[in-house]
Amino acid sequence: MSKNISVALQTHLHQDVTTMATCWDITRIDGTVLAFTDHDQDLIVSGLTYKAATGYTRTAMKSDPTMAVDNIDVVGILDSAAITDSDLQGGKYDWATFHIFAINWMNLGAGPLKMAAGTFGEVEALPTGTYKVELRGLTQYLTTETANNYQPVCRADLGDTKCKVPIKPAAWTAGAGVTTNPTASFGEGFGGSYVRDPNPVDDAHALAVYQCTTGGTTASTPPAFDPTIGNTTTETTGVVWTSITPWRGVGTVSAVTSNRQFTTSVLVFNPSSNSALTPASVVFGGNASVSLTITVTVGANTRSYAIPFNYNSTDSVKYLAEAINADHSAGLIGATAHEYFSADNVHAVQISKVNGGDAGSLSKSSDTANNVQIIQGGWLYSGPGYLTGGLVTWLTGANAGTSMEIKAYDPGTTTMNLFLSMPFTVAPGDKFYFQPGCDKTRLNCFDRYDNILNFRAEPDVPGMDEFMNYPDAAS
Repeated sequence: MSKNISVALQTHLHQDVTTMATCWDITRIDGTVLAFTDHDQDLIVSGLTYKAATGYTRTAMKSDPTMAVDNIDVVGILDSAAITDSDLQGGKYDWATFHIFAINWMNLGAGPLKMAAGTFGEVEALPTGTYKVELRGLTQYLTTETANNYQPVCRADLGDTKCKVPIKPAAWTAGAGVTTNPTASFGEGFGGSYVRDPNPVDDAHALAVYQCTTGGTTASTPPAFDPTIGNTTTETTGVVWTSITPWRGVGTVSAVTSNRQFTTSVLVFNPSSNSALTPASVVFGGNASVSLTITVTVGANTRSYAIPFNYNSTDSVKYLAEAINADHSAGLIGATAHEYFSADNVHAVQISKVNGGDAGSLSKSSDTANNVQIIQGGWLYSGPGYLTGGLVTWLTGANAGTSMEIKAYDPGTTTMNLFLSMPFTVAPGDKFYFQPGCDKTRLNCFDRYDNILNFRAEPDVPGMDEFMNYPDAAS
């Protein structure tokens, strides 16, 4: 295989004695760029300084026309000024890209001899104070299946570009064209533009999600975003952003059992106090009969719904949801409701505001049985299964900057269990952001995230078991 190199470099390589050095650079997914060389002095190539202070060695490189994946092992010395043990164990080098090339250190202008490029594979911090990285060539991508398969659970991941739920949208940028949601009614998914504050000053600003409610082109400088749910922020260009209920929240470690289990403070989804109905929930606990009145207020519209006596939790949910939706269809109130039933025996009506900017609230009459709860200004997350499969991202402490999936969270005991132990000690006072999970089922997509139009699965397509059926097969 031939390589495209300059005449000067080719001439140099034909000499009996050469002055070649190898360089490699790494680009992490957070944008951090690191560059190293096996030369005894730093080299500056195309404006990037390749450091000689952090030594490394590599295995031999081999490329052939068989399309086999090029695998190279690199062993380097852990240097606190460059690659650190905490960064490696914290996953900051997962999916990093790399380039390796050789160059004549006596004549850098002759250009490089490209040797390899690709992504990081397995990264291992060794007890000898070194690290070992498996580098995978570009042909690795050809071994990955990229086609979509029919399947009963959603192919999208919560919050990605296919799912579109704005768990953590991109930060606001200048001069961008933004649009409103063309299908902004209940049950029709997320469309249009969503952003977050590019310069957050506190948790409320960092967690807030802003939906474009008047489209156009963003200004040259970011506006002073108002994170209070339901409030609007208007740019000098006329673009209007409305703060909606965030799906991420903030918490603090209270006590530690292990690096994968700990208790937390009361988890808060919305650090800025508000009474906006975007959305809210009425939770019916147990199966005790109820007789009370639920009042829904959106803007100037108020409706009261009397739950009949002897209605259990399931019947109460159905009654209230149907009554609110009937009023909404008649144009009497700017809210829609849907039923929520979970495996955790949580029965609730979740109420979504569809009139942008209208403040709203929920209230109830006397409830002597104490079996009805109002959750105002946030999605229902009192059920133990709400955060299962979600994510914890550490803000402070030894694990700052790293994330881990949530195995389970019990709101009764405020106990958090992670799928794996954190690489470093979890301590009381450590602060984290959290977000819910998704079991990728149709019911979850509709009931929890109101996003059924973006559901990426085919739960009604017959599975492999249908091929095994025959006329006399037992049903």
